[in-house]
Amino acid sequence: MLPELASAREQGLDFEATTWFGFFFPKGTPEPIIQKLHDATVAAMDTPSVQERLKEVGAVTVASERRSPAYLQKFVLSEIEKNAAPIKAAGLAMD
Repeated sequence: MLPELASAREQGLDFEATTWFGFFFPKGTPEPIIQKLHDATVAAMDTPSVQERLKEVGAVTVASERRSPAYLQKFVLSEIEKNAAPIKAAGLAMD
């Protein structure tokens, strides 16, 4: 989106930073509700108008095998594990 701006790697920094979005529900939310909202979200994200808008802002949707609630749960846990050490080293804490 900013071709004239050098990337972090081009500036000598070695890290990965990505942005992702997910929907989170209170613990104990019934599975049929989660599934219904999931299906509606995926259907909306797959519409041509949403796909075009995402493309305009430089975003992409993930592959269908990465869109399930189970995948998101595993992904979030892996992100926590991956980022735990640098967060702790920086003295940050989650409230």
